[in-house]
Amino acid sequence: DKSVKLLCLANLKDISDLIIKQEALFRTKVKEVVIMGGASHLEAREQLVPDEAASNNSCDLTAARHVYAECQQHSIPTTTISRYAAYGCPLLVSFLDGLKKTNHLLAGEIHNSNFKSMQQLWKKVNMPSWMPGRGKLPARCNREWFLDFFKVKVDDSTDLLREILQGSALYLYDSLATLTCVDAYVDFHFTPKCCMIAGTVHRLIGTPSSSGVANRYYLVNEMEGLLKEAFNLSLEGMHLHTNKWEISEEVDNERESVPESSAELNKETSFGGEVYDEKKDTV
Repeated sequence: DKSVKLLCLANLKDISDLIIKQEALFRTKVKEVVIMGGASHLEAREQLVPDEAASNNSCDLTAARHVYAECQQHSIPTTTISRYAAYGCPLLVSFLDGLKKTNHLLAGEIHNSNFKSMQQLWKKVNMPSWMPGRGKLPARCNREWFLDFFKVKVDDSTDLLREILQGSALYLYDSLATLTCVDAYVDFHFTPKCCMIAGTVHRLIGTPSSSGVANRYYLVNEMEGLLKEAFNLSLEGMHLHTNKWEISEEVDNERESVPESSAELNKETSFGGEVYDEKKDTV
Protein backbone atom coordinates (compact mmCIF):
# COMPACT_ATOMS: atom_id res chain seq x y z
CA ASP A 1 0.00 0.00 0.00
CA LYS A 2 3.08 2.27 -0.32
CA SER A 3 2.90 3.51 3.28
CA VAL A 4 6.55 3.21 4.31
CA LYS A 5 9.46 5.57 3.72
CA LEU A 6 12.83 3.95 4.47
CA LEU A 7 15.70 6.04 5.83
CA CYS A 8 19.16 4.51 5.35
CA LEU A 9 21.97 6.11 7.38
CA ALA A 10 24.61 3.39 7.07
CA ASN A 11 25.56 0.85 4.41
CA LEU A 12 22.71 -0.76 2.48
CA LYS A 13 23.28 -4.40 3.40
CA ASP A 14 20.20 -4.65 5.64
CA ILE A 15 17.95 -3.19 2.95
CA SER A 16 19.49 -5.46 0.35
CA ASP A 17 18.85 -8.49 2.57
CA LEU A 18 15.26 -7.35 3.11
CA ILE A 19 14.67 -7.16 -0.63
CA ILE A 20 16.13 -10.63 -1.15
CA LYS A 21 14.03 -12.19 1.61
CA GLN A 22 10.84 -10.14 1.26
CA GLU A 23 10.83 -8.71 -2.26
CA ALA A 24 7.04 -8.67 -2.62
CA LEU A 25 6.65 -6.89 0.74
CA PHE A 26 9.30 -4.33 -0.22
CA ARG A 27 7.65 -3.58 -3.55
CA THR A 28 4.19 -3.31 -1.98
CA LYS A 29 4.88 -1.30 1.18
CA VAL A 30 7.79 1.02 0.37
CA LYS A 31 6.90 4.32 -1.29
CA GLU A 32 10.39 5.89 -1.13
CA VAL A 33 13.94 5.13 -0.01
CA VAL A 34 16.02 7.98 1.46
CA ILE A 35 19.74 7.26 1.40
CA MET A 36 22.69 8.98 3.05
CA GLY A 37 25.53 8.24 0.67
CA GLY A 38 25.82 9.40 -2.90
CA ALA A 39 24.87 8.45 -6.44
CA SER A 40 25.38 9.47 -10.06
CA HIS A 41 22.94 9.66 -12.93
CA LEU A 42 24.17 8.02 -16.13
CA GLU A 43 21.99 9.89 -18.61
CA ALA A 44 23.03 7.86 -21.66
CA ARG A 45 21.94 4.65 -19.94
CA GLU A 46 19.09 6.24 -17.95
CA GLN A 47 20.47 4.66 -14.82
CA LEU A 48 21.27 5.69 -11.27
CA VAL A 49 24.43 4.15 -9.79
CA PRO A 50 25.89 4.49 -6.27
CA ASP A 51 28.95 6.65 -5.72
CA GLU A 52 31.74 4.18 -4.97
CA ALA A 53 33.71 6.83 -3.06
CA ALA A 54 30.90 7.44 -0.56
CA SER A 55 31.76 5.80 2.76
CA ASN A 56 28.36 4.14 3.28
CA ASN A 57 28.41 2.69 -0.23
CA SER A 58 32.02 1.53 -0.12
CA CYS A 59 31.32 -0.54 3.01
CA ASP A 60 29.23 -2.90 0.85
CA LEU A 61 29.22 -1.80 -2.76
CA THR A 62 27.40 -4.94 -3.92
CA ALA A 63 24.50 -4.19 -1.58
CA ALA A 64 24.40 -0.55 -2.68
CA ARG A 65 24.21 -1.51 -6.34
CA HIS A 66 21.50 -4.05 -5.60
CA VAL A 67 19.28 -1.59 -3.72
CA TYR A 68 19.55 1.11 -6.39
CA ALA A 69 18.88 -1.42 -9.15
CA GLU A 70 15.81 -2.84 -7.40
CA CYS A 71 14.34 0.60 -6.71
CA GLN A 72 14.71 1.57 -10.37
CA GLN A 73 13.39 -1.75 -11.66
CA HIS A 74 10.27 -1.56 -9.48
CA SER A 75 9.71 2.21 -9.85
CA ILE A 76 10.34 3.05 -6.19
CA PRO A 77 11.51 6.69 -5.86
CA THR A 78 14.77 7.41 -4.09
CA THR A 79 16.20 10.54 -2.50
CA THR A 80 19.97 10.41 -2.14
CA ILE A 81 21.74 13.02 -0.05
CA SER A 82 25.52 13.07 -0.26
CA ARG A 83 28.43 14.40 1.77
CA TYR A 84 28.54 17.40 -0.56
CA ALA A 85 25.24 18.60 0.87
CA ALA A 86 26.70 18.46 4.39
CA TYR A 87 29.75 20.40 3.20
CA GLY A 88 27.36 23.12 2.03
CA CYS A 89 25.92 23.82 5.48
CA PRO A 90 28.53 23.30 8.21
CA LEU A 91 27.71 24.20 11.79
CA LEU A 92 30.26 25.34 14.36
CA VAL A 93 31.32 22.79 16.95
CA SER A 94 30.64 25.49 19.54
CA PHE A 95 26.94 24.84 18.83
CA LEU A 96 27.34 21.68 20.91
CA ASP A 97 28.23 23.86 23.91
CA GLY A 98 24.82 25.48 23.71
CA LEU A 99 23.17 22.11 23.22
CA LYS A 100 24.87 20.84 26.35
CA LYS A 101 23.30 23.67 28.35
CA THR A 102 19.91 22.03 27.93
CA ASN A 103 21.15 19.66 30.68
CA HIS A 104 19.99 16.68 28.66
CA LEU A 105 22.17 13.63 29.29
CA LEU A 106 22.38 12.76 25.59
CA ALA A 107 23.30 16.33 24.66
CA GLY A 108 26.19 16.20 27.11
CA GLU A 109 27.29 12.84 25.76
CA ILE A 110 27.19 14.13 22.17
CA HIS A 111 29.32 17.11 23.17
CA ASN A 112 31.93 15.05 24.99
CA SER A 113 32.08 12.23 22.46
CA ASN A 114 32.51 14.61 19.55
CA PHE A 115 35.38 16.40 21.27
CA LYS A 116 37.14 13.12 22.11
CA SER A 117 36.70 11.85 18.54
CA MET A 118 38.10 15.07 17.13
CA GLN A 119 41.07 14.82 19.48
CA GLN A 120 41.80 11.32 18.22
CA LEU A 121 41.48 12.42 14.60
CA TRP A 122 43.83 15.36 15.18
CA LYS A 123 46.46 13.02 16.59
CA LYS A 124 46.13 10.67 13.63
CA VAL A 125 46.39 13.32 10.91
CA ASN A 126 49.63 14.53 12.48
CA MET A 127 51.17 11.06 12.14
CA PRO A 128 53.13 10.05 9.01
CA SER A 129 50.95 8.17 6.51
CA TRP A 130 52.91 4.93 7.08
CA MET A 131 52.29 4.75 10.83
CA PRO A 132 49.95 1.93 11.98
CA GLY A 133 48.41 4.28 14.53
CA ARG A 134 46.51 6.03 11.74
CA GLY A 135 44.35 2.94 11.25
CA LYS A 136 42.43 3.05 7.95
CA LEU A 137 42.62 6.81 7.62
CA PRO A 138 43.42 7.68 3.95
CA ALA A 139 46.84 9.17 3.24
CA ARG A 140 45.19 12.37 1.98
CA CYS A 141 43.88 13.02 5.50
CA ASN A 142 46.87 14.90 6.89
CA ARG A 143 47.27 18.02 9.01
CA GLU A 144 46.63 20.39 6.09
CA TRP A 145 43.51 18.44 5.11
CA PHE A 146 42.18 18.67 8.68
CA LEU A 147 42.65 22.44 8.88
CA ASP A 148 40.98 22.95 5.51
CA PHE A 149 38.14 20.45 5.95
CA PHE A 150 37.13 21.64 9.41
CA LYS A 151 37.79 25.28 8.51
CA VAL A 152 40.19 26.16 11.33
CA LYS A 153 43.28 28.38 11.50
CA VAL A 154 46.25 27.87 13.77
CA ASP A 155 49.62 29.34 14.62
CA ASP A 156 52.45 28.21 16.86
CA SER A 157 50.81 29.70 19.96
CA THR A 158 47.42 28.06 19.47
CA ASP A 159 46.19 25.55 22.02
CA LEU A 160 45.28 22.89 19.46
CA LEU A 161 43.18 20.57 21.58
CA ARG A 162 40.85 23.32 22.70
CA GLU A 163 41.01 26.44 20.57
CA ILE A 164 41.19 24.68 17.20
CA LEU A 165 38.40 22.23 17.88
CA GLN A 166 36.22 24.87 19.50
CA GLY A 167 36.08 26.85 16.25
CA SER A 168 35.98 23.95 13.83
CA ALA A 169 33.15 22.96 11.51
CA LEU A 170 30.56 20.32 12.34
CA TYR A 171 28.88 18.28 9.61
CA LEU A 172 25.54 16.72 10.56
CA TYR A 173 25.24 14.02 7.91
CA ASP A 174 22.54 11.94 9.60
CA SER A 175 20.50 14.97 10.67
CA LEU A 176 20.43 16.22 7.09
CA ALA A 177 19.32 12.84 5.80
CA THR A 178 16.54 12.69 8.39
CA LEU A 179 15.40 16.17 7.36
CA THR A 180 15.01 15.07 3.74
CA CYS A 181 12.39 12.53 4.77
CA VAL A 182 9.99 15.48 5.03
CA ASP A 183 9.03 16.77 1.58
CA ALA A 184 8.27 20.27 2.89
CA TYR A 185 11.85 20.58 4.16
CA VAL A 186 13.23 19.33 0.85
CA ASP A 187 11.16 21.87 -1.09
CA PHE A 188 12.27 24.77 1.10
CA HIS A 189 15.91 23.98 1.91
CA PHE A 190 17.27 22.01 -1.05
CA THR A 191 17.57 22.19 -4.82
CA PRO A 192 17.74 18.50 -5.76
CA LYS A 193 18.65 17.22 -9.18
CA CYS A 194 15.62 15.26 -10.36
CA CYS A 195 16.34 12.28 -12.59
CA MET A 196 13.49 10.64 -14.49
CA ILE A 197 14.10 6.91 -14.87
CA ALA A 198 11.41 4.69 -16.37
CA GLY A 199 8.75 7.21 -15.42
CA THR A 200 9.87 7.54 -11.78
CA VAL A 201 11.58 10.59 -10.28
CA HIS A 202 14.77 9.99 -8.29
CA ARG A 203 16.25 12.97 -6.41
CA LEU A 204 19.96 13.67 -5.88
CA ILE A 205 20.96 16.25 -3.28
CA GLY A 206 24.62 17.24 -3.36
CA THR A 207 27.10 16.71 -6.19
CA PRO A 208 30.78 17.61 -6.62
CA SER A 209 29.70 20.78 -8.45
CA SER A 210 26.78 21.80 -6.21
CA SER A 211 25.83 21.24 -2.57
CA GLY A 212 22.14 21.26 -3.42
CA VAL A 213 21.51 23.56 -0.45
CA ALA A 214 19.23 26.50 -1.25
CA ASN A 215 20.34 28.75 1.61
CA ARG A 216 22.93 27.50 4.10
CA TYR A 217 21.98 30.03 6.79
CA TYR A 218 18.31 29.08 6.78
CA LEU A 219 19.19 25.39 6.84
CA VAL A 220 21.72 25.75 9.68
CA ASN A 221 19.19 27.73 11.73
CA GLU A 222 16.54 25.09 11.00
CA MET A 223 18.74 22.22 12.21
CA GLU A 224 19.96 24.08 15.30
CA GLY A 225 16.42 25.04 16.22
CA LEU A 226 15.04 21.53 15.76
CA LEU A 227 17.80 19.96 17.85
CA LYS A 228 17.41 22.45 20.69
CA GLU A 229 13.64 22.11 20.67
CA ALA A 230 13.83 18.31 20.68
CA PHE A 231 16.10 18.22 23.73
CA ASN A 232 14.11 20.88 25.58
CA LEU A 233 10.77 19.19 24.89
CA SER A 234 12.10 15.86 26.13
CA LEU A 235 12.91 17.53 29.45
CA GLU A 236 9.53 19.14 30.01
CA GLY A 237 8.33 18.48 33.56
CA MET A 238 11.78 17.45 34.76
CA HIS A 239 14.16 19.21 37.13
CA LEU A 240 17.84 18.43 36.95
CA HIS A 241 19.86 18.05 40.14
CA THR A 242 23.41 16.87 40.61
CA ASN A 243 23.43 13.19 39.66
CA LYS A 244 19.68 12.96 40.21
CA TRP A 245 16.46 13.53 38.30
CA GLU A 246 13.11 14.39 39.79
CA ILE A 247 9.87 14.42 37.88
CA SER A 248 7.39 17.15 38.79
CA GLU A 249 3.79 16.04 38.70
CA GLU A 250 0.76 17.59 40.29
CA VAL A 251 -0.63 14.65 42.18
CA ASP A 252 -2.71 15.87 45.10
CA ASN A 253 -0.44 18.93 45.21
CA GLU A 254 2.52 16.73 46.12
CA ARG A 255 5.77 16.11 44.29
CA GLU A 256 6.69 12.50 43.73
CA SER A 257 10.34 11.58 43.76
CA VAL A 258 11.79 9.27 41.15
CA PRO A 259 12.60 5.80 42.56
CA GLU A 260 16.21 4.90 43.13
CA SER A 261 16.15 2.69 40.05
CA SER A 262 15.90 5.83 37.92
CA ALA A 263 19.62 6.25 38.46
CA GLU A 264 19.83 4.16 35.33
CA LEU A 265 19.13 7.40 33.50
CA ASN A 266 22.70 8.35 34.27
CA LYS A 267 24.13 5.36 32.44
CA GLU A 268 26.38 6.09 29.50
CA THR A 269 24.60 6.71 26.22
CA SER A 270 26.44 5.56 23.13
CA PHE A 271 27.04 8.05 20.33
CA GLY A 272 29.01 7.36 17.19
CA GLY A 273 29.71 10.98 16.26
CA GLU A 274 28.71 12.75 13.07
CA VAL A 275 32.01 14.33 12.23
CA TYR A 276 34.31 11.38 12.68
CA ASP A 277 33.69 7.75 13.50
CA GLU A 278 36.83 6.40 15.18
CA LYS A 279 35.69 2.79 14.95
CA LYS A 280 35.27 3.02 11.19
CA ASP A 281 38.18 5.44 10.63
CA THR A 282 36.01 7.26 8.11
CA VAL A 283 35.39 10.92 7.52
